[in-house]
Amino acid sequence: MLENWAIVEADFQREYQINLICDIKTMNWRRFIVLLTGLSPDSLWHQLNSNDNSEQIIEDPKMAERAVNNIWK
Repeated sequence: MLENWAIVEADFQREYQINLICDIKTMNWRRFIVLLTGLSPDSLWHQLNSNDNSEQIIEDPKMAERAVNNIWK
């Protein structure tokens, strides 16, 4: 689960000029994971995760969909 969603949102806006609030509805899970893992070492998400491996990327599409749905509740 992404506990630092606001940081991911900000990093996507800063690095990719993607507004996740608007664009996540049409983005598939693979694309999201590719972009998330491709964030630069300067991104806040990358900095947090290089020091703390408690957040794990969900690779199973069904689990990922449930995680995203939980964020939007």
